[in-house]
Parts: sequence; C-alpha cells; structure tokens
Amino acid sequence: MPCSGFSIYVDAASLPYLEGADLDYQGTATGGQLTIRAPKIKGDVPGADASLAERVRYLLESEINPQVASHGGKVSLAEVTADGVVLLRFGGGCHGCGMVDVTLKQGIEGTLRSKLPEITAVRDVTDHEHGHNPYYRGKQGSSALR
Repeated sequence: MPCSGFSIYVDAASLPYLEGADLDYQGTATGGQLTIRAPKIKGDVPGADASLAERVRYLLESEINPQVASHGGKVSLAEVTADGVVLLRFGGGCHGCGMVDVTLKQGIEGTLRSKLPEITAVRDVTDHEHGHNPYYRGKQGSSALR
C-alpha cells in the first residue's frame, strides 16, 4: 500500500478491507499516532439474497467477535441446520471458559436472533473439556460442601 514518506506492509488477504482507507499520522512531543480509517474493515454487508449462513458469518465477524476478542476469544460458525438452528464453535479464550453459556445465551443468541429472525435456536458445539487457557476457568476439583 503506497504511503507518502513510509511503507506499510499488509497481508494480501487484508487488502480488500483497506480499499478507500485513510491513513493519518500525527506527531506529538512524545512520539506520534498512526490512525487508519477503513470503511470496509467489517467487509461487505451480505445482500438480501445471501444465505442464512453468510449473514450469520457476517454478524459474527463484524459485531460478535470484536466483543469476545477482549477476552481473547473467537466464535465461528460450524453449521446452520435446515430448521434454522445455528451451531457455533468457540475458540481462543472462550474454549473451555466457564462463562460460555452466559455469553451464548445472554449475548450472542440475542444479537443473532434479533437481527435474523429466521434463526430458531443457537447452540454451542465446542468440546470445552480440552480448552487451553480459557478466560474464566470452570470449577476445578471437588466441592467444599462434600
């Protein structure tokens, strides 16, 4: 990507998202700040003829994953069944996390179903038993009440 006064190197797969982007650098007494404003950073909104899976993927990437990324997590679409059930797979800090059910039911499912009313249910198909470095660990060991 050509820039005046410096070079910026970007992965080729990211170039479509940077089309029409504005780069701005403002120097300060303690250094400076580079700002990139990229109107296509969230990708293209799927059209009315897009499949339910494409529309779910777009919402995951543009609205849901930026939120779960704050905990090192990522959510991906495993499948959309013929009867409108969305099956999701959690990764990163969400894989093995003790709060996945809350995130799924109180956050992700509400967002998806409010924007895509044809969704009948949202379910987690992740094997959380083998999660590495979860953001919130589930209960470990035996109960103190036993």
